[in-house]
Amino acid sequence: MDKKRKIAVVLSTGNIENDDRIRKEIISIQKIDNFQVKIFAKVNENIKKDGITTYGTPYKQLYLKSRDIFPSAKFLAFKILEMYFRLRKELKQYDIIWCADEAMFIFPLLIKNKPIIWDLHEIPQLFLKNNLTKKLFHFLERKCNFIIHANQYRLNYLIEQKVVLLPDKHFIIRNYPDRDFIKSTLLPPSYQEIKQWLNHSKYVYLQGISGSSRYPYHSIASILQSTNFKIVITANPIEKNIEDKLVAEFGNIFKERVYFTGMLDQLYTPSIIKDAIFSMVFYKMDTPNNRFCEANRFYQTLSFGVPVICGCNESMKEIINQYHCGIALKSDGNDLGEIKIAIKNMLDNYEYYSANAVAIKDLFVWNDKKIFDLISYLVA
Repeated sequence: MDKKRKIAVVLSTGNIENDDRIRKEIISIQKIDNFQVKIFAKVNENIKKDGITTYGTPYKQLYLKSRDIFPSAKFLAFKILEMYFRLRKELKQYDIIWCADEAMFIFPLLIKNKPIIWDLHEIPQLFLKNNLTKKLFHFLERKCNFIIHANQYRLNYLIEQKVVLLPDKHFIIRNYPDRDFIKSTLLPPSYQEIKQWLNHSKYVYLQGISGSSRYPYHSIASILQSTNFKIVITANPIEKNIEDKLVAEFGNIFKERVYFTGMLDQLYTPSIIKDAIFSMVFYKMDTPNNRFCEANRFYQTLSFGVPVICGCNESMKEIINQYHCGIALKSDGNDLGEIKIAIKNMLDNYEYYSANAVAIKDLFVWNDKKIFDLISYLVA
């Protein structure tokens, strides 16, 4: 029997279980014969811990002394440097190093004589600052075997900014939901409570709107003002000042028609998405990452044939305009009146948008093949 090849995935994330892109990538790798994967992670909880994910991957969660010394979200390079030195010896036994996101640049910078894949979950803003940071990226680009991006818009932007000089090393893997997600029948612990609260009412599904750049006020207020629908939100509570504004405007209606589930494991959310009337996805276009967003919640909703109202962000608007599976606004979601008009349009022509969404729901499914091809090339 051939010796198993070992892949180390190093990343910084809030919570390993909630990192859906990492889950999809690792499941794809684990389908390849004679490969085994281990995760090495810096997470929100600064506690050393070993375990196995719900998808069967062993992980090591690191304690970093530098995180106790430096403030949160500050001096990240020092923290990742400590992470590197804590892992340096252990990583020598791995055949391939898979670095996830911009923060892990220390690993391709310092690791020698190992195949490296660098998966940029977002646009690496750090390297856009000046000519010196761009030159650092060019050095990393030469060292890495492959660099992955979530959509072509982001790669094109980096090429335009002269950050990317070797486009043949760069590949696109869209953030589509995978079959495990689509087929999931798992129910969240609060499922019966949600169903009882809904009491057979129609509802709009919203996800991940806790930050102001997702336009939480506009999303909720437009539905409460222009429909009788309830709203189910799979996210942490919104910012208090926005909640206070909504309570002041709508009073008990806000509490009666809006339900926050809190953060849920990804595989719990299909049970909520699939019965929604429609969903809305907005990103304030104040950064390149937001403008060229690659939103889980956009594709997850479409994968169940649920139509979507979205902002004018190119990556979403292109799909909506091509397949007419929802409505793309002229704004990014900052115009409450425009959202209300879009909701009326959606409901007046609901059979049309719903039928189109159902017709294309199988187009946006995670493809293992690109992962297979990259790994196979490295070990050929």
